[in-house]
Amino acid sequence: MLYEARHPVRLNYILAGLSASLSSIGFLVAGIIPSASTTAHGAYPLAGLVIVTACLAASGVFLRRAHDKSVVIRADAEGLYSRRYSDATIPWASIAGVKVLRQKNQSILRVKLHDKTAWPCRSRLGRVMGMLDNTVSYGHLGINPSYCDRGMQALVLAVQHYRPDLLS
Repeated sequence: MLYEARHPVRLNYILAGLSASLSSIGFLVAGIIPSASTTAHGAYPLAGLVIVTACLAASGVFLRRAHDKSVVIRADAEGLYSRRYSDATIPWASIAGVKVLRQKNQSILRVKLHDKTAWPCRSRLGRVMGMLDNTVSYGHLGINPSYCDRGMQALVLAVQHYRPDLLS
């Protein structure tokens, strides 16, 4: 049973369009699009430029995700892979346990490793957050499939398929 999750194309196109349309607020604030407010009280070009830049940058991020066809999360016979955590697949033998944590509208698969130094996170922030998460909650890394094309239920089924003893 192979589990592969990617960024959802349609959702990212919708978010890119919404972000780009929000940049019109920046054009209003800058005074490029005249309104009663900017005519009577003046325009704020710097604030408008910041709003336009932020919205178009967010739109660019969503467009990049929409065109990204690569796998973000994978569970297969070799182990677990999360592109955000590491470039390598963590073998099932290196995983001590997994636990699903639900936080509002997201579910995160927390993974506890036998030896966290054997599979370090590629980012410094990820390593610090892993230590904090292991102290406060459970595990050394979190895999969040909430905004991918396949959800948590399919990921849990894949983990149960390969290592039913891991779920706690």
